[in-house]
Amino acid sequence: MSPLLITAAFVAFTIVVVWKFGYGLARIAGIVLVLKGLVWLVAGAAVGAQLGAMAAGTAVWLTGHLFGAYRHRTWGSRLAKLIFTRIPGLRVLDPQRRKRQSRRPTRPEPGRRVPGDDWTQWESELDEGSPHERKVPKTSPRQHHRSSRIARIGSRVARSAACTAVRLTIRHVPAARAAHRAYRFLR
Repeated sequence: MSPLLITAAFVAFTIVVVWKFGYGLARIAGIVLVLKGLVWLVAGAAVGAQLGAMAAGTAVWLTGHLFGAYRHRTWGSRLAKLIFTRIPGLRVLDPQRRKRQSRRPTRPEPGRRVPGDDWTQWESELDEGSPHERKVPKTSPRQHHRSSRIARIGSRVARSAACTAVRLTIRHVPAARAAHRAYRFLR
């Protein structure tokens, strides 16, 4: 194989991996860098290097959240959303900025149509084409089926059991409580 083809395949593979997993990996790597800086700072390492590592970790974490916001059209963390919406230099990068700025609808609402006489309707049909040429709205050939009652009850029971298990774990295990608070803060 030619080196150009191998390079193109590697670049395509890298783009797919970064698109699929990049935002999560960046968020995790940022948290790890910040925690590493904190641990080494407490252990007595050089302050400047550890503060630089923590700043780099914060930047990587914010980049991961920004990439996730562009990809999913929603913020993964309230803290990241506040940072990107409140700081003037970063406000430009907010993917939802335009949505918040425009309060008017994208399409003007059509006015109420007054029913016309037969002559007006006939002229409008001539302008639009014959009735056979008009597009018919598509209908779904599949019938929407509802889940069975037993399946709904089973999913409710499973959800309730999972919530109860999480509540009991958080209530009785101090480390789980601290981890849950940190997760909710970073989420």
